Amino acid sequence: MEAGVCLKIQLLCSLLSTCFFKLILSNQIENNTVLCKYDFRKLSETRLFSIDGKRLETTARAFSDIKTTSSENECVIELKHLNIPRIEIRILIYYFKCSDELTVRLDTTDVETMPRNILYLQFQSCLMSQEDVGKLESLYDLRVLTYFKTIPSSAIWSGSNETDNVNGIDNVVSYSIIGDRNYSSTLPWVLTANKTYPTIAEITLDGIGLTELPDEMRIRFPNLQSLEIPNNKLIEIPKFPYTERTYKLPLGLSRTPFMQNHYADVFGIKVKPNYFRRILNLYGNQITNLPDNCTSGSLQMLSLEENGVVNISDHAFSNMYGLDTLTLANNLLIQIGEKQFSYCNDLQSLNLKFNKISWIHSRAFRHNKNLLKLDLSNNKLVSLEEGIFTALDNMKTLNLEYNQIQNLSCKSLPLSSIKLEEINLRNNNLETLPICFFLIRRLKQVDLSFNQIAMGKVSNLLGLINSSELIHSVVYSASSSVDLFRKPEERRLIDLSYNQIHRLDFSNFTESNRHTMLLILLNFELRFTGNLIECDCHLLPLLDFFITHREKHFDGSEYFYHKWKCDSPSEFKNTPILSLKKEQLYCSEAMPHCPTNCMCYRRLVQKTVIVDCRYRKITVFPLTMPDGKLEVWLQFNNITKLVNRPYLSQITHLNLTKNSITSLNYTVMRNMVNLKQMILDWNLLTTLPKGIQNVQFEVLSINHNHFFCDCTNIWLKKWLQKSRESILNWRRIVCNTVGDKVLDIVVVPNDKFICNNPNDNFKKTLTLGLSLALAILILLVCLFLLIHYWLEIKVILYVYLNIHPFDSNPAKIDDGLEPIDTLIVYSKSLSEWATENIIKNLEKLSFNVLDTNRDLLIGMSFQENMRVAVSRSKYCIIVLSEESIEDPLVQIALSYTYEKTLYGRPTYIILILHNIKRNVVKNKNLKKYLYSGRFIKSTDHMMEKKLLYMLTGRNLYNNHDIPLRRRKSYKEFFPEVLGSANTLNEQKKYDIFISYPDQTYQFATGPLLSTLQSRGYSICLPDRDFVVGSAKEENILRAIKSSVRTLIVITKSHVEDEWQLFTLRTAVQCSLKKPFNYLLCILDGIVDKSKLDLETQAYVTSHVVIDKDDPLLWKKLFRSIPPARTIENSTSAFDSRKS
Repeated sequence: MEAGVCLKIQLLCSLLSTCFFKLILSNQIENNTVLCKYDFRKLSETRLFSIDGKRLETTARAFSDIKTTSSENECVIELKHLNIPRIEIRILIYYFKCSDELTVRLDTTDVETMPRNILYLQFQSCLMSQEDVGKLESLYDLRVLTYFKTIPSSAIWSGSNETDNVNGIDNVVSYSIIGDRNYSSTLPWVLTANKTYPTIAEITLDGIGLTELPDEMRIRFPNLQSLEIPNNKLIEIPKFPYTERTYKLPLGLSRTPFMQNHYADVFGIKVKPNYFRRILNLYGNQITNLPDNCTSGSLQMLSLEENGVVNISDHAFSNMYGLDTLTLANNLLIQIGEKQFSYCNDLQSLNLKFNKISWIHSRAFRHNKNLLKLDLSNNKLVSLEEGIFTALDNMKTLNLEYNQIQNLSCKSLPLSSIKLEEINLRNNNLETLPICFFLIRRLKQVDLSFNQIAMGKVSNLLGLINSSELIHSVVYSASSSVDLFRKPEERRLIDLSYNQIHRLDFSNFTESNRHTMLLILLNFELRFTGNLIECDCHLLPLLDFFITHREKHFDGSEYFYHKWKCDSPSEFKNTPILSLKKEQLYCSEAMPHCPTNCMCYRRLVQKTVIVDCRYRKITVFPLTMPDGKLEVWLQFNNITKLVNRPYLSQITHLNLTKNSITSLNYTVMRNMVNLKQMILDWNLLTTLPKGIQNVQFEVLSINHNHFFCDCTNIWLKKWLQKSRESILNWRRIVCNTVGDKVLDIVVVPNDKFICNNPNDNFKKTLTLGLSLALAILILLVCLFLLIHYWLEIKVILYVYLNIHPFDSNPAKIDDGLEPIDTLIVYSKSLSEWATENIIKNLEKLSFNVLDTNRDLLIGMSFQENMRVAVSRSKYCIIVLSEESIEDPLVQIALSYTYEKTLYGRPTYIILILHNIKRNVVKNKNLKKYLYSGRFIKSTDHMMEKKLLYMLTGRNLYNNHDIPLRRRKSYKEFFPEVLGSANTLNEQKKYDIFISYPDQTYQFATGPLLSTLQSRGYSICLPDRDFVVGSAKEENILRAIKSSVRTLIVITKSHVEDEWQLFTLRTAVQCSLKKPFNYLLCILDGIVDKSKLDLETQAYVTSHVVIDKDDPLLWKKLFRSIPPARTIENSTSAFDSRKS
């Protein structure tokens, strides 16, 4: 009895002692320790595991940006505010992220215990003692423990006062440390603790500077299934695995399909959903030699990527079995012998990309009959041995891109395979198309782009193809009654883009050739994108072929009707080949009397001779022409008039676009008795001879000339209306009326066609003459002053009398359509002068100014930027200097602005000549504009006043009290690009994906990231958001697909960074499909763009980019992208897939 009472008293005392201890601890936390400051949010809650087929709910919470004001660099988080609803069993994820390295303690007072909630615990830059981790393990079932950028040492983990009731990590099955490669001598506590962990099945020790593993690893982790030690300094393969026994997931768990794909499928590993994978990951170490029996036992995956491996022994893998995936990418292998992989009988995926392999033994893969995927890309293979792949009947994918293969024998491939689906030979040196790609039965895609393949007569290629083998390849049915020419559900792709295919010659087809070609066209897609296909008369047999089979076998919707396109001649560029008519085709031919410096062609169908004298600077009609009917092309020359020539009666088509013809001689035109088509656009015609009404044109075009609406041209209006069927754009032919208004001729009232009457009343003439005679001396004196100082006089009237009587723009300007008051164009060398003398003065007067060297949208091409800027601006100031005349941006501006002056805005351009004389200007259109007098010299002391006179009808110069207009936002300047952000792509996960090389890590993850995030943008960052374990290509493609825009930081070493090149190439392709500035580039330390690779150089020279050191970096960047989108439940930096 006494013993029982004593026992009860002892238990009561123990209980009171425990409560007292907890009370004291609570008071200490409350009174002596600073509470942490942090952002708390929910994370993505994808269901990762199931039990007995029922998917478990996932609850994920993040404590991010944890900070403290304590000088001891320690703070407390109270977990009682979590409000996690009670569920019997779930996956629970806690993620702690500290701003700086910080010790975090936990207060678990009043937190409900849920022992069947499986806990994933993750830390980034945070430290937590064994005692505090034990608190969580006492509340939940802790199974996964991960540290990012933190190495828990024994001192931090154990603490200064170890207690017996702290459980630590006794139930943990997965333990990971992901370091930041800032190697230190600190070893993780888990490697130094004198304890055995039989439950740990997976260990990851990434980037912590290990040179070897402790000898006690086998004893300390007896059931370890997966060992990952990437980015360390190992020089030899550690002995692993430690056990041959497979290990099930605890508690009857199984991975969901999502988790199974992330965990095993992407690596090509076959593992049941309720078992741990067995892998050894040694990515990024320093293992250079693989000796005999370098590792042994059962593994599903072995990764030795990026180690610098030079040599592999013939028996390196002889003691391994069950190996599904072997990765040896990014090493220094130069050849593959006969026996190196002969013991890997179970191998399904072999990755040898990015080595220096130049030779492979013909029997290197004869024992790898289960191989599904073989990657030999980015090596130095020039040729392949016969029979090298013939044993690989189960192979699905063969990647040989970016090698130097010049010839591929069909005897190298498994021709009888019914599993092979994809072959990639992109970027090699192949010169001929291997016919075996048409004969492999299940082959879905062959990428032969960016090779040197040329195609002569197609009949020669078709003659090499055995028709019965082709039928066997494309027809799967064994029935004798099958329709050979049925349309398949899906065509196989043979991608021949960007090769040396210049002709598609279908001549000399036999009946067998036609039969074979039909089978190929119906069952294969032959892609010719980027080939410089010449559309001349050699296409006649091709057109005949498709005309013959159009109704019986084709319906016009097939890919070749819209995807096969011409590159030359220029008038057919990007025109679908099969949209051409036979009458349009012509071929070059040597002919007598062909004019010097011109080219002569013949249309074989119409028997017409084409004389091409375009862009030859011709000033007069050529003296001679070949015999026969003539089409004469004289566009873009300097011809001023028509002259008689003996061949005029032979001309049926005459094109004189963009010459300087001021009038037409009807006597000459009467000699063109066979003339059917005449093009006179963009000349200097002010009228036409009335006799032209007698010419029976089939087509006449006289647009963009300088017709006058006076009494001599009133007949022109009636004739246009009468002959409208033969005159192109007859409604849009314009003339200049009194007051220099530009109107369509057909809408000008008849009474507005006015001329001065030369037969005025004699008395009126005499009176006017006498009046003029009396004032002639005064006028002669004033005339000189008036002419010489005409602009100055107008400006003085404007500045001091506030009147603007001259040069007013007749066109009504819509402020909504043209919100930019002034577009300013100049070369970069004049940036400082233009800013000080023009831009600042205009912006002080509240003009909405768009400066082409400051305000163009990053990521848009110069051409598109300038097109939008011109269309949405009221005036354009162009500063001309000797440098700017040759400046490409100024040239683009001149082409768009001059076009605008011809469509109702003759005063749109204002030229400022800076240290240049008028006679230096060679541009013909620019010269015409200078002669109009609408220019200002930069040395003129009245430059500012003259500029204001030309820009506005209001006197802003002396009126300082006028209210400033509200500045227009860039949304109004570029509404198609900077409209509402939510309309761009509400389904995208991120606003911006930032890609950067290692050299700019500090800038990209520091100022760039923080500045964008401070504006509310959702950012995808590779070092933070890429899925650990997934292929880098997959991560990049996923990031681009998930982001509204891509931002790439380009450095001098860009050409050496394969992933940066891959990202840029992919983003450029993606940007072609976007209606806005999708791809943004920041240049870091690049002075000479010509030293970049050709693809990057092409992009940065044609699009607006920004320099990292630009003082207006942030201003330009945020002007070029819309405001951050509003997205509910935005995902944090943490991604549950990393769990």
